[in-house]
Amino acid sequence: MKEIKLKAVNFLGVDVKVAGVIKIYRLKAPDKVLREKPWLNPDQYIYSKEEWDSLYPGNVYKDENNPSKWKIENMVWEQSFRLPENANLKINARKFEPGTYRIMVQAVSEKGDTAKLVSEHYFYSENDKSLPSAFAKWDIGFNKEYVPGEIARYRIGSSYENVKALYILSGKDKVLESKWIDLSANQHTLEFPILEQHRGNLGFDFVWVVNNILNSVHETIDV
Repeated sequence: MKEIKLKAVNFLGVDVKVAGVIKIYRLKAPDKVLREKPWLNPDQYIYSKEEWDSLYPGNVYKDENNPSKWKIENMVWEQSFRLPENANLKINARKFEPGTYRIMVQAVSEKGDTAKLVSEHYFYSENDKSLPSAFAKWDIGFNKEYVPGEIARYRIGSSYENVKALYILSGKDKVLESKWIDLSANQHTLEFPILEQHRGNLGFDFVWVVNNILNSVHETIDV
């Protein structure tokens, strides 16, 4: 990320002048992978969190996997702005360590109207195999379309240890490539050239099992 684009409009979609501040906070994420619940949160809990963690370790109790609920660790960036003058704010995201961050934008118009936007984002580095948080499955997908001569890239990873994933690339009703990939506590970048004989759709699959839970990824690549 090299810049953050900002825009302020009213209910009619007309640009308005505002002054504000944008802040980025690093969040304190869980230090281990927590399995998602296959059901909604109950209205009432019969276990305390301590009892749950003792009886069912590694499973989500309430909302520990929701980044919007995570506590702030520290603020890493702050910048004031005026719109429409500062619509593009320069930012050097390379200074940030891989992790989960909260971006908060607050602004006030000339009439005194206020606005606030809060969102969570994962920052990762293509040169660093560490994951931005503890994930059972982490992936950054392909572009929508490719043409022969381009390079297709896909990033995938897992925070679990000793993970072997089966990777399969198929096209025109046959397997073009198949191999096992080590995803143990890191992210892996797969890349392959798009050739003329790949015109049509390519199928991309990743499958692995951890703690009796199937994790899978399927992508269709348009060529």
